Amino acid sequence: MSTSLTSSTKKTTSNKNKPLPWLIWALLGAFLVLIFLSIIFGSSSVSLKELIEAIKGENDTAALIVTYIRIPRVIASIAVGAALGCSGLILQSMLNNSLASPGIIGINSGAGLVVVVVSLIFPGSLIARAIGAFIGAFFTSIMIYGIAKLSGAARGTIILAGVAISGLFSALTNTIIELYPSTILNRASFSVGSLKNITLDQLKIAVPLIIIGLIAAFLIASSLSVLSLGDDVASSLGLNVKATRFISLLISALLASAAVAIGGLLSFLGLIAPHIVRKLIGVSNYKRLVLHTMIFGADITLLCDLLARVLFKPYELPVGIFLAVIGVPFFLFLLFSRGRRDRLDTN
Repeated sequence: MSTSLTSSTKKTTSNKNKPLPWLIWALLGAFLVLIFLSIIFGSSSVSLKELIEAIKGENDTAALIVTYIRIPRVIASIAVGAALGCSGLILQSMLNNSLASPGIIGINSGAGLVVVVVSLIFPGSLIARAIGAFIGAFFTSIMIYGIAKLSGAARGTIILAGVAISGLFSALTNTIIELYPSTILNRASFSVGSLKNITLDQLKIAVPLIIIGLIAAFLIASSLSVLSLGDDVASSLGLNVKATRFISLLISALLASAAVAIGGLLSFLGLIAPHIVRKLIGVSNYKRLVLHTMIFGADITLLCDLLARVLFKPYELPVGIFLAVIGVPFFLFLLFSRGRRDRLDTN
């Protein structure tokens, strides 16, 4: 019996520490390739020759396409992917729930609701939208955290409560848009999530917030690692659990809200990226986990946005559709897998 326990412990320990030095280079390689492809391909393709001419200042048309359409969109994809990936990682670590993500538990919907309200009061104000998105995301995070505390952090309760809250906020958002259609110019793209028609003005406000949030995520990585051991162990090691959770909520809300301000209500990215990275490299080093999740989230968004532009050219689909096509089966797989494990644990 003791031999079985020892081997099980060794297996668990080895699973938590998987050194994959090639993974970061693979992710970075994919990152660079996807950036190049995203600049070249779109509703109107730019050949390599035209791209070189644009860089040299010899092709004004290609230069305009690259400068004002492709580059802002690439930056938006990278920022949104990194932000939602890290926001999901923080939520999963803080709530001790691998099914948590900003889209699933309603944080994106809360941010979107306040964005619509703020847009109604301050039409055209990008700063007001960014502030409103943060307020909505933060207070929704507080609601979810309160539910987690009251339910003893029961996984099913948190997810069901998040789905219910998300449905309520989405209904309120759609009601406001129906009553005041001019509030959001392209409500379908906002509701699903889209990176079409991104402007540099939008990025000037949201991207610095995302950079601040990502730096903060690195700074709290060690604390999240301790927190993942459980509240009692974390407290015994000297960690201020309440303060760490509150700061984690702030960072997660900042990242999710900035992403909503750029791309609308994108779902599932915050679930997919951290979960896959955690499976690949384990949870022994949270700084590595943050770095890999950030790059992997950007890779997924770049890929989905590229597919959204080229698969049905000259028509373009919102990137949120492709994320949902990937995310829904992934979420159901995780849900059923966890359900089977829970049943085995109780037997």
